Amino acid sequence: MNSRYLTPQELWQLVQLRRALHASPELPDQEAKTAETIAAFCRKAAPRAQIFENIGGHGVLARFQGAKSGIDLMIRCELDALPITETSQLPHASQTPRTAHSCGHDGHMAILCGVALYLAAHPPQNGSVTLLFQPAEEIGEGARRMATELRSLGISFDYAFALHNLPGAPLGEVIWYPETYAAASHGLEVEFLGKTAHASEPHNAITPTFAVMETIQAWMDLIKTPGVFSDFVLITIINVEIGEVAYGTTPGHGFLRATFRGFRQDDLDKLHQLAVTQMERIAATHGIKTTCKIHDIFPATVNHPDANKVILSAARSLGLSIRQATAPLAGSDDFAFFTTNSKAAFIDLGAGVQHLPIHDSGYDFPDALIPVGVDLWIAVIHDVLKK
Repeated sequence: MNSRYLTPQELWQLVQLRRALHASPELPDQEAKTAETIAAFCRKAAPRAQIFENIGGHGVLARFQGAKSGIDLMIRCELDALPITETSQLPHASQTPRTAHSCGHDGHMAILCGVALYLAAHPPQNGSVTLLFQPAEEIGEGARRMATELRSLGISFDYAFALHNLPGAPLGEVIWYPETYAAASHGLEVEFLGKTAHASEPHNAITPTFAVMETIQAWMDLIKTPGVFSDFVLITIINVEIGEVAYGTTPGHGFLRATFRGFRQDDLDKLHQLAVTQMERIAATHGIKTTCKIHDIFPATVNHPDANKVILSAARSLGLSIRQATAPLAGSDDFAFFTTNSKAAFIDLGAGVQHLPIHDSGYDFPDALIPVGVDLWIAVIHDVLKK
């Protein structure tokens, strides 16, 4: 592994950190030890940096302030792991039951710690650089909480950047998105309220069974109807509950849970309204009352053209391979909460054509990607702060 900005000894230090983090993963909102490890590393590596802890949960900031005012730049990574049992059998495999860094957040943290090593020796002369380590990304809560708390602290950013590793793409390839990076989404929980009866007398019940089945079909037809939406939309049924495991009872109560997605917020809002209207109409025909709750709200992550230009300029200066994405990601990311008042860009960084996919139980972040990420972010910092 080679880096334009760090020594081989510093890179090995980051690999060791990454593997230690991989062996001790923590689930969303349980990242206390991970946050302590990151804060301790940043304090030792960059004693002049201003360290903030417990921001929006277990969030950590390492802030490097220049002597003169200027552009305020932020780079974000994630602290949390997934509820997955690791099967890699690596020496640094997860030691935490049913928890694993199967998304590569350990590698993302190591990359930002590498940037901290560089900034300790080369602090900004003007403006500021904030390295943000976010909790609870996997459940879509951490960024929103951190953004709220940062506003109360009077901390804002002119530019904000983030990356995610992408298995299946050549190692170190920069994949950029002209506009939307990731879809807006939210979860919808519908409760169906009817009346039970004996299983031998279903005609005396008001059962939600048929209302739920008809609603699912209506929703699947809705997303396929041409001309209704301007861009991609999707409804994924994630859970259905009807009644109890009681063979003598006709059920009178049920739940339908689904995730709604759209590349455009206006399309997602329209999808939600049409779907709820359909569900209420169907339920009413069966004499069923309903209530709705919304969960896991993710705005669309939309890249700013100026931030994209910075990414592309930095990547070209390093001689990295660059590819424009053909479409946004159907998944969502709560980085969107940092983009409201910032020029922001979220990119993917290739993790290798043959690399196991993220969320696979055998996944392990490729250490060879660490210097690529470090060099890219340092080049971005140089580009932005010289403005």
